[in-house]
Amino acid sequence: MSATLCAGWIAALMVLIVSAKTPNVTSQDEIDDFVPYQGERSNIFDWNLLQNLAKSNRANLLVSPISLKLALVLLYEGAQDETAQQLATVMHLPVGILATRDKFSSVLKSLQTRRPEYELNLGTRIFLDQSVTPRQRYGAILKTFYNTDIVSLNFSNTRPSAELINDYARNITQARVQKLVEDESKLRNSMMLIASAMYFQGTWLRQPFSANQTQIGKFRLGDGKNTVQVPFMRSSSKFYYAYSSDLEAKILRLPYAGHKLAMYAILPQAPGKLDELLKKVSPFVINRHVWLMQELYVDVMLPKFKFDFTSKLENNLRELGIRDIFDDTATLTGILRSKSTSRRLVVTDIIQKTGIEVSERGTVAYAATEIDIGNKMNDETFQADQPFLFYIEDESTGTILYMGLVKNPLEETGISESSAAPQSAQMPSRVGGHEDAPTAWSAIIGTGTDERQNFFNVELLQELNEAKPGNVVVGTSSVKSALMILAEAAGGRTRQQIVSTLRLPSDVAQIRDVVSHSISSFKDPKSDTVLQTAIKMWLSKDVALHKDYTDIVQRYYKGELQATNFADVAGTVKTINDWANKCTNGHISSILEPNSVTADTKMVLTTAVYFKGTWLHSFDKSSTRSRCFNAPKLGCQQVPLMEVVEKYKYNYVPALDAQVIQIPYTGERVSMVVLLPQRLGEQALRDLSRDLAFTPVSVLLSSLQETEVLLQLPRFSIGNKVDLRATLEKLGIKDLFDDNANLTTAFPRGNLQVGAVMHNAQIQVNEEGTIAAAVSGVSVIPLMGSTVTTFRADRPFLFFLVDHQTNSILFAGRYVQPGGPATRSA
Repeated sequence: MSATLCAGWIAALMVLIVSAKTPNVTSQDEIDDFVPYQGERSNIFDWNLLQNLAKSNRANLLVSPISLKLALVLLYEGAQDETAQQLATVMHLPVGILATRDKFSSVLKSLQTRRPEYELNLGTRIFLDQSVTPRQRYGAILKTFYNTDIVSLNFSNTRPSAELINDYARNITQARVQKLVEDESKLRNSMMLIASAMYFQGTWLRQPFSANQTQIGKFRLGDGKNTVQVPFMRSSSKFYYAYSSDLEAKILRLPYAGHKLAMYAILPQAPGKLDELLKKVSPFVINRHVWLMQELYVDVMLPKFKFDFTSKLENNLRELGIRDIFDDTATLTGILRSKSTSRRLVVTDIIQKTGIEVSERGTVAYAATEIDIGNKMNDETFQADQPFLFYIEDESTGTILYMGLVKNPLEETGISESSAAPQSAQMPSRVGGHEDAPTAWSAIIGTGTDERQNFFNVELLQELNEAKPGNVVVGTSSVKSALMILAEAAGGRTRQQIVSTLRLPSDVAQIRDVVSHSISSFKDPKSDTVLQTAIKMWLSKDVALHKDYTDIVQRYYKGELQATNFADVAGTVKTINDWANKCTNGHISSILEPNSVTADTKMVLTTAVYFKGTWLHSFDKSSTRSRCFNAPKLGCQQVPLMEVVEKYKYNYVPALDAQVIQIPYTGERVSMVVLLPQRLGEQALRDLSRDLAFTPVSVLLSSLQETEVLLQLPRFSIGNKVDLRATLEKLGIKDLFDDNANLTTAFPRGNLQVGAVMHNAQIQVNEEGTIAAAVSGVSVIPLMGSTVTTFRADRPFLFFLVDHQTNSILFAGRYVQPGGPATRSA
């Protein structure tokens, strides 16, 4: 296919060769300069837990996710094998124990920093029966990184043991929780108990509520019909507010004094819809709308409420996938020193007691200070006179402290102990799992899941930017599809590293659902936009595959398998390169070099992605002219800059200090997104690349507004052939390439490891479009002094090709040096 028929084409090939083995805080409470947390949030587990608890609880509900996660990560520190994998995957821990310690250490440092504006106590402690002895190293790790003590008790002497545990809870919670252990007799058969407690007391920032304004009113219960009389706090003041059409709900931010913590209330638009809201809510949707919040005058009506809640979490955690810690199969060998008289260590219970009281406290003096500032928007109201969802977040780290549901403000107690998990429940099989089994991920599949995977896409580009000079292009969807196939083949820590690095769901059925989005080919019936993907596994004739794995590759990944004679090195290289050439319509002639394989090679996995698109608004060739491009170290270089004046989605994004423009292809399913830093130089581009890790693609795109833009973009052609092994190792996928590789799920004989990850990607961008687009897209060059916004890509920039149906990044790249070779090898 000729490149002159399209605005641009881009192709990528992937091959794996397998052989035998903190923001500033202001002190002025009248100012609320709210900027959402920009780092990667670790709250998928939090929302899964809330949704799971809500299924078995029809009344008010409260849970402290961070308190529970701090308890579970202590077990992870001492866990091995499948027990560790369950904890890591369900909680979505960072890859590697050091990264996990860094994450939780920073959270603890943030939460345990004392401030005069509020009081926040957080504590976690492990109580062990004296029949077992903790390892000295384990105790030192818990104290050093988690500020947690291990206390040995005689559980046979139940009353004093229970009193010591309850004293600990009373001290942390300012005597709000009197008894964490209600039935002391249960201690007699216990080996280990984790006590986790948290206490927070804060006053509202800018004190928007006054007790004089509180009035009794009707609160509609969950059925939307019955009501109860409750006291409602009222305020007509400035709040950060957003409406979510996805959730059909209003979101209100209520910050506390100290500029660190805030409560978010999420109110269904219609009565009786809280259960539907819970099914649709996800951290990705919430995060996107938090970024879109605006400070408006809002009429707020919020009930005063106070209730306690007790959670017995064993069955909930079992349903989410953490099971081994409660069974005889638990492998917690890093916690104890062996004793001939000791029993096998398992967790007997995880108990959390929480309580909350929301009132007008501290709000009298400042009730009306800002009522008359600005223009009041009378149509913005937040009347929480029906069940709603809330959470309290540490906005400096994105850590959720508490989250819950208010279904009846008059109820003051609650307890959750879901029915026992079915005895037959098992973790999803790595091979041949039940595709239609329900999982905790059901609420966040689709856009949210793809959004989370984009973190890997950005990290991959970032690492290549740091490691490689010059222009860069990478087919992120090609890389991911290859690694997903290897995740299916892997077990143990090898699989965990791949799943965690790619931000894949823990459930294998959900991974396959992600694949259906990531590797789907498509052709727009009304345009020339085409995306073609292909996957092929070349196997040595002496390699045996599990039949289940063969079926998975063919069924879910649409992959082909072909027996290959690797002893014929030249013939094998030619055959695979011919396949690459065909799959990319002749744009990539080779993926393997003559020395890439040997007679000992056992498998070569190849993936190919080819994209061809025509601009929705084509560039007029007569407007393309030679202009200055400011290349790093080279200064002004004359290059052909294409030009068009059209309406595009565009914005300057302060968080990135960059201009962003979305340039659609015909069909408008796929766009090129170009990010242009305001500053010149390589450092500006590196900073932009790093900052992108903190800005989800959906948030970035939703911030763009349709604007008439004078767009100037260089014609360019980039090609890269690179071994990604070192890059993937830096991102956390390590075992795959050494003697620790575990690919036994696919290869029954084992003893295989990946030797190289070859990736070849090319892109060409020019002025051409379809005939219709060319006729309707004639450009007009503005006169001097025109008010048309200008996007002049006359300096290094980053670009992505985004599939808007899934919000996933198909290709990513960097353009820094014009006039260089079309293809660079590394």
